[in-house]
Amino acid sequence: MVSAMTAANRVAAVLFAVCAAVQLNDSDWAVWFGFYAGAFALCVAWERGSLKRRLAGSAAIATLG
Repeated sequence: MVSAMTAANRVAAVLFAVCAAVQLNDSDWAVWFGFYAGAFALCVAWERGSLKRRLAGSAAIATLG
């Protein structure tokens, strides 16, 4: 059975991928595509177990600023 955190991470990864794809049709697509693709990459890295705690914390702090 998959933990709740893993399930939430997988759902978030799919949503971020869809949002990144939708942004390609926008006039200022590069900025938003970068944000969504970056969030997707962090979700994938966490799923693979290669996301370091310091990088995750730095990304979380950067989104607040």
